[in-house]
Amino acid sequence: SPPPPSPSPPPPLPSPPPPSPPPLPPLSPPPLLPPHINLHVGGDPNTKPDFNVTVLHGVPSTFTFSGSHPLDPTDEARFVQASDGSCVNAPSGPGGALGASRQVVMTLIQGEYELCLAEAPFASGNAVPIAPDYDLHPHVKVLVLSEPPSAPPLPCWHGTGYPLCYCVNFRNGLTEDDVCKFACARPEVLGLTEPTLTCVPPTRPYIPFLDSGCPADHVPCIAQYIAPTFPPCKCDRWENVNHLGGSATACVRAEQEWENVCRRPNYVIDKRIGGAENYGCPEDMAAPHPSI
Repeated sequence: SPPPPSPSPPPPLPSPPPPSPPPLPPLSPPPLLPPHINLHVGGDPNTKPDFNVTVLHGVPSTFTFSGSHPLDPTDEARFVQASDGSCVNAPSGPGGALGASRQVVMTLIQGEYELCLAEAPFASGNAVPIAPDYDLHPHVKVLVLSEPPSAPPLPCWHGTGYPLCYCVNFRNGLTEDDVCKFACARPEVLGLTEPTLTCVPPTRPYIPFLDSGCPADHVPCIAQYIAPTFPPCKCDRWENVNHLGGSATACVRAEQEWENVCRRPNYVIDKRIGGAENYGCPEDMAAPHPSI
C-alpha cells in the first residue's frame, strides 16, 4: 500500500508588531504673560481699569496707571499719535511723571494715542528723558472722541423777511452770541486777506418798509456764524510760554521747513468776535490750531 501523506507544514507565525514609538516629551509650560499696564480714567469706582480707554475731546481727564508692570513715581508716561508708530515725539507729548499717585492729567484732542513709557533711571543718564529713553506700548491706547452731536438749532425767524448772512467778523458790540439777531453786513478786507463778511448791529431803530436801521453801505440781514475748525499742529518751539500741553490753542508760524513755532494767543479771553481779532494771533502767524 502507498505510504501515508506527509503532514502539512504548520502555518507561518504572524509578524511581530512594530515597535511602539518613543513617548512624547513632556509639554513645556505656557510662556508667562508679559507685565501689563492698565489705565483708569476719572474717579468712578464702578469703571474697571483697561488697556484701551476712551475719553472726550478737550475734556481734562485723570489717568491712573495700574497692572503688573512695575512702575516708579519718577517714570514718565507720555502719549503719542498712533500714526507716529514710535516714541520720537514723546518728549513733547501730553503726559508727564507719574508721581506717587501713578497719575497724569491730560486734555487730548480727537484722535488715537499710544503710550510711551520712560522708566527711571533713564538710559541716557539725563534727569529728563529724551526720545530714545521711551519704549512704545502700542497695546495701551487712548481713543479721543468728540461729544455726541447736539440737536440742530431752531431755524431763525425775525419777522423782517431779510436773508441770512454768514458773518466771519463781528464788531461794534455784535458777537458770535448774536446768531439769529438782526444785523448789518458788508464785505471788508482785514490785513492781506481777501474780503470777508463783517457784521455790526443796526445804528437806528428798524421801521418796516421805511428804514432797515443799517448804514447805507451795509446790507440788512439775520446774523449766522459757523466757527472755523483748524487741524492740530505739532509745536516744535514755543515763543512766549512753556508748552501749553494737551489741546491748548496756539498761533503757529513755520520758522524753518522743519520747525513750527507756536505762541499763546494775545487774548486770554475769547472776545467772540470771529476773525476780527485775527483769532488773537500776530499777523505773521496762522490762526490758532489745537497744539500737540
